[in-house]
Amino acid sequence: MRVVLLCCFLAASICAHADDRSACRKRDASSEQSWNPSSAGVTPRLRQFYELGHRLEAAENANDPGKMETLAREYLSAAEEFRCNWNYGNAIHDGNSALGLAALAKRDKASAAKYLLEAAKSPGSPQLDSFGPTMILADKLVAAGEREAVINYLQGIRSFWRMDDGEIDKWIGQLRAGKNPDFRMQLR
Repeated sequence: MRVVLLCCFLAASICAHADDRSACRKRDASSEQSWNPSSAGVTPRLRQFYELGHRLEAAENANDPGKMETLAREYLSAAEEFRCNWNYGNAIHDGNSALGLAALAKRDKASAAKYLLEAAKSPGSPQLDSFGPTMILADKLVAAGEREAVINYLQGIRSFWRMDDGEIDKWIGQLRAGKNPDFRMQLR
């Protein structure tokens, strides 16, 4: 009975995700809910969603953990309204990464590691798929001794970062060998 229920749940979940993707593809470019809206579809709400990413990056650059946490939560909340938008994956990754950095500023390694793993659940974006994610939180967690969380994160980002030129495998190997990876190219 449990196996049957599990199979039904998995089938329903797969169908729901397929329906979400189909619904996203069917959206008109003049809608704020499309993948890449035309200028007519970029409403003030959508513009604010895009701007939150820039504001979050500025808070990170200013090393302001309180502001990072506030903006990250706002960004993640706004992302739920724009699940079909190209920027959704950036919001999931960057919002969770910022929450992890804010947790590390409070010396909460466990929460920071949890947020790193949440960041890896991003479906990707044009930027993440091509250039990969920033590795700032991963780098800091390696320094804090959270190697296993970073390995799990690296395995997770494979779902979207396909142009990594073998870096993910190299970094995982280094971590498993007790070495610290050189994330320099991704520390932007």
